[in-house]
Amino acid sequence: MRQFILLAFCILKISFLHSQDRDVYFLSVGISKSVNPTNKIGGANYSAREMAKLFQENGAKYGISLVSREGEIVTKSDIFLNINKLLEAAKNTGNEPFIIYYFCGHGISENFGYSHFSVPGDFTGTSKNIIENDFTDELVSTAEIFDAFDVSGYDFMMLLDNCYAQDSSEVMNDYQSTIGQLYSDVSDIVKVMNQFREPHPVIFSTVPGTSVKNVEHPFKEYALSVGPLARRSLLAARNSTDLNLSELVKHLTEGQDSKTNPGVTYWDPDYDLRIINGNKPKGILVQNKGTSISSDYEIENFGSVLSNTTELDKRTNGLFEISFSGPQDEWVSDGKNHIYSSKTKTVTVEQNSLSEIVFLYDDFGDEDWDFEFSVPEKFAVKSYRNVQRNGFQDEGNPGISISGDGRGCGDISGKFTVKKVSYDGSDKITELEIDFTQYCDGDKKPITGSLKFKLD
Repeated sequence: MRQFILLAFCILKISFLHSQDRDVYFLSVGISKSVNPTNKIGGANYSAREMAKLFQENGAKYGISLVSREGEIVTKSDIFLNINKLLEAAKNTGNEPFIIYYFCGHGISENFGYSHFSVPGDFTGTSKNIIENDFTDELVSTAEIFDAFDVSGYDFMMLLDNCYAQDSSEVMNDYQSTIGQLYSDVSDIVKVMNQFREPHPVIFSTVPGTSVKNVEHPFKEYALSVGPLARRSLLAARNSTDLNLSELVKHLTEGQDSKTNPGVTYWDPDYDLRIINGNKPKGILVQNKGTSISSDYEIENFGSVLSNTTELDKRTNGLFEISFSGPQDEWVSDGKNHIYSSKTKTVTVEQNSLSEIVFLYDDFGDEDWDFEFSVPEKFAVKSYRNVQRNGFQDEGNPGISISGDGRGCGDISGKFTVKKVSYDGSDKITELEIDFTQYCDGDKKPITGSLKFKLD
């Protein structure tokens, strides 16, 4: 059995070594979208992007942002695939790598041994039947993630921005009916094992048996939500651009922020290193999306792209605006006029290649929208016909996908006209104007609209 039990009865000597400069690698996971509509969680994707940006801009050498999008759900296999990608990158390019794993999304547990699980986007069960229906194999076990990093031999930390909740009475009754008195004899030992009292920080948003909610972003004056640990991390980095691991953990687990409760960890450190280093250049950030899942939840493919990401808001020197509408009973528009702008909410712009651009609008309340356009080669001032659903179009065809507010299309047709496009010296789009028409799933009633984008 692993060293948890032995370490539970030992007091580790705290001996901070000289703060080391080592290469930081991270995987930041956010799951706002799910095949189960009741599992939708506002702000999880944004929280993961904010943490990725935080580490990338403060000296991390390489990182992966893995988030869900409409029709592209982050599954358990996606998470472990990206863990393998991260460890492979660290092996090939790292100097004594230090790994950071961040997760924002739903979390549940069974209270017999405080076993903690993160909920992937393709999980179809509920927190009330994970024991009786043995759904645990479909969940992402914290211990399983821990072991995946532990066997690599690298130092690492895990930040789990999710609930630790479960119906305690149900789990107690289930276990007592099957193993009776053994529950009281072994549960405390199992709980110690699941507290991760090893020389790697595992930090939870809350204690076992409780829930947490995402909270307001510390520096945005409009309603943006992030996980509690993300908020505390952003505050810590704002106050210091040179943070040691022990200092960051202290920020996360002590009561300095009135809007969040302190995180929980049983880490007993015997090493230290610089984890936030504003003097280092920005590292590489890979933007990954989840698995495309059909209506019966079968996995079809995995998408991974290296992205150039820009954020626009009302204080940024740039603008994004989109307006569209559809007739009554049209599915995506719901028969309403829609107008979205970076003047009111943050818009993330992903330029995945010369031939694709994606705009992500999230009000972190009731609505979030994806606006995707792609062309066979490079955007040019012209009309594009035979347009199909972006990411699923035939080779050589342009793509479009206007989706959001829980409304997306399995099959898309339509057209769009690029009225204006400009590039900078690195072929990054700096200005784009498009008029578009999209038909959803064979409906003869389209949405029509226009888009304007400009970077000053």
